[in-house]
Amino acid sequence: MTLLSLLGDRVVAYRPELARALGNPLVCLFLCQACYWQQKKGEGRWFYKLRDARRDGSGRMLPPRKEDEQSWEYELCMSRSEQQSARRILCKLGILEEKLQGIPAQLFFRVNLEKLEEFLLKNQQIAESYQQDGRTLPTSRQDTASQLVGNEPTISTQTTHRNVHITTTTSSSSSCLELIFPEQLIPAQCSEMGKVCSGLEPERVQLILDELAESMRRKVIKKTPLALFRTLVNLEREGRFVPDLAYLEQGRRKKIKEQAAAQGATRRERELAGKTPRVITPAHISVLDPFRLSPRDPSAI
Repeated sequence: MTLLSLLGDRVVAYRPELARALGNPLVCLFLCQACYWQQKKGEGRWFYKLRDARRDGSGRMLPPRKEDEQSWEYELCMSRSEQQSARRILCKLGILEEKLQGIPAQLFFRVNLEKLEEFLLKNQQIAESYQQDGRTLPTSRQDTASQLVGNEPTISTQTTHRNVHITTTTSSSSSCLELIFPEQLIPAQCSEMGKVCSGLEPERVQLILDELAESMRRKVIKKTPLALFRTLVNLEREGRFVPDLAYLEQGRRKKIKEQAAAQGATRRERELAGKTPRVITPAHISVLDPFRLSPRDPSAI
């Protein structure tokens, strides 16, 4: 009999990088298990789970006999206070949602996958962990939950803080353009957006990015930046994307370039004005050879 057969095949997922980001391993454990149940129920659907496990006369925990007897305590062996602490932290982050329903009231849970996606992408430590492991960031909210529990686009990106070199392939040709992303985004978000817009013309992608940048500047977006970008890309694919704020961002960028060019020209003029040309006087010319500078005059060398 092997060790694995003794332990059984029931495994609870645990992500160390997520625990470091949350600052608590028990909160991470609770969230990973909640994502497991959210994946089983489906995005946006509520699921019910008891806080305490059933026990026998001696106080030993008993396995659930049916679905409505599933409990956090039996699955995670977390005490009441540990569960409450984890739930409080996750609810404060907006990742976990709770509601009382029924008579008698029962506590239902739901993982807000959009908030979870936002948390993952904003946390640089998690993004770097994905890159080190050779994994790609989730491309949908359902993928976000599935990665916590258990045709490729033809695109290549080289990410800096704001500018990204991106190659997009369309049905007729390939083109390469340096796209300008909103400066608030981290490199992992830029890379993920590059994958989402695969197949679109770079000029149209830049227009979408400018629309996103101005929306973020005005703080009028109700979704995460990546979620809004996906929405705008889908509208573009359907032929329904009409820029509203993009031209304001383009005008601002053009003005910045003009100011930088003017400052550069002024700087060059000052440098040239500070350099006085050297004048060679007749006294520096050798009498014997009028075309050679006199070696006896060190100032002429």
